[in-house]
Amino acid sequence: AIFQNGVENKKSLAPGLKEELRDLVFEYVDYNVAKRYRSLQREHEKAMTLAKKDRDTLKERNDEIQKLRGQLEKHREKELELEAALTSTRREKDNYANQVREDQADRETIRLEVQKENDDLKLEIRELESMLKESQDKESKARDELFQVRKKQREYEIADEMASPSIITMAP
Repeated sequence: AIFQNGVENKKSLAPGLKEELRDLVFEYVDYNVAKRYRSLQREHEKAMTLAKKDRDTLKERNDEIQKLRGQLEKHREKELELEAALTSTRREKDNYANQVREDQADRETIRLEVQKENDDLKLEIRELESMLKESQDKESKARDELFQVRKKQREYEIADEMASPSIITMAP
């Protein structure tokens, strides 16, 4: 108010008072400018501190991101290795399954061949047993005939001996 009145009434003020008023105004302006400058400087320092903290935080986060990217790359490589191993294992499993099927088919073929050979051998054994039975029957029949022939031969011999003169003379 004094300032406004002083400016408005500057003609009415005494010359010493004008200078004092001017000095006061400059002092007031200097004080407010200095106060505002210090306030801005504190705000600037706070902003710089926050910016430094933000840069540090950003750098830490970038470092973390790089670290995570490295880990992600390692995980991707590991995943590719595992996929390759899984594919290889699946291939081996398929090959093994095919081998098992082939082995089973071979075993079945061998089993059928052995069964056929067994059937053939059984048939041959039956034929041989039948031939043996026939042979045994023929041998038995031949023995019976031989026995009959020997029996008749013995009878003839006995009849011959009885008919012979030496047996007749010896008789009483």
